[in-house]
Amino acid sequence: MKPPNQPGPVPPMKPAAVARFRALATAVLVCYWLAMFGGTHWPNFTLRGYPQDTDKVLHVSAYAGLAFLIALRLQLKRLGATAEPLRLGSVSVRDGLWILAFIVGCSIFDEVTQIPVGRTCDPFDAFADWAGGFFGLGAFAMLRRTLRRLSGE
Repeated sequence: MKPPNQPGPVPPMKPAAVARFRALATAVLVCYWLAMFGGTHWPNFTLRGYPQDTDKVLHVSAYAGLAFLIALRLQLKRLGATAEPLRLGSVSVRDGLWILAFIVGCSIFDEVTQIPVGRTCDPFDAFADWAGGFFGLGAFAMLRRTLRRLSGE
């Protein structure tokens, strides 16, 4: 018997709810990436009002958000593909490596394509992007684990 103040297990998501959430997650992911690309390719954009080297924090946090959103979208794609009752699945190590490879590719593309618009290509920005990818996947794994515990799985 559970204590009176503790909620019961979280029921699995219904297929229609997963489909709506997946569409929303896709829209957020696309808008997020477009905002990142636009922000890093805006000519003559400076961070003069910020403390020195703050841009690395922005790189880490931006790419952490991107990795998290990609993992979430992949998770929702997997949930919607099964005919079984929908439970909190997982993103495998292989998936995580593919996401990190995508993050590495995006960050290199991002840094190199800043040159034509008069911005600098800084390899330390790319390193910060990669660290952000690791943090984003770690945050997703921690959230998934917490939700699994709450759901009683």
